[in-house]
Amino acid sequence: MRRSATIYGSAPRARRNTGPCRRWPGCGRHSTRRSPEALFVGRYQPFHGGHQRLIEEGLRRVGQVCIAVRDTHGIDAKNPLPFFAVKQRIETALSVYAGRFVVVPVPNITNVFYGRDVGYTVERIILDETTESISASTMRALSAAPPQAARAADRTE
Repeated sequence: MRRSATIYGSAPRARRNTGPCRRWPGCGRHSTRRSPEALFVGRYQPFHGGHQRLIEEGLRRVGQVCIAVRDTHGIDAKNPLPFFAVKQRIETALSVYAGRFVVVPVPNITNVFYGRDVGYTVERIILDETTESISASTMRALSAAPPQAARAADRTE
C-alpha cells in the first residue's frame, strides 16, 4: 500500500525534494517554499556587473535568491529608473539563472532591524577589488553625458 504525505515532513526520505518546484516551475532544484533563499535589497540604479557578481555569489552559496528592488524611482537624480526598467535589466543579465531568482518591488527600505535568534544570517559579501570598484554613480553620469564626454571618459580608463 502506498503511503501519501499529507503532513509536512512525513514523506518517505527517498521522495523528499523531488518533483517540480512550486515557486519557480521548471527549475527542478527545489520542491518547497521552505528551501533556503538569499535576500538582496537594493536600488540597482542601474543594475551593473558588480550587482550581478554579488547575486551570482549568493546563488552559488544558497541556490536561489530574492532580489528586492527599493521603490526610489524619481526621488532624486540618483534614481532615474522605474521598477520595471530595473527588473528587466536584472532579468536580462541573470537570464542563465532563470528559475533560481525572483525580482520583487519593496518600499524604500532604509533601515533593517531584527530581534534575537531570528533564524537567518546577515552577511556582507566582499568581492574582488575590480568588482568592488564598480560605481553606479559613474555609470549614471556616463549615460547622461554627451557622446564626446563619454568617449573621453573611455580613453582615460
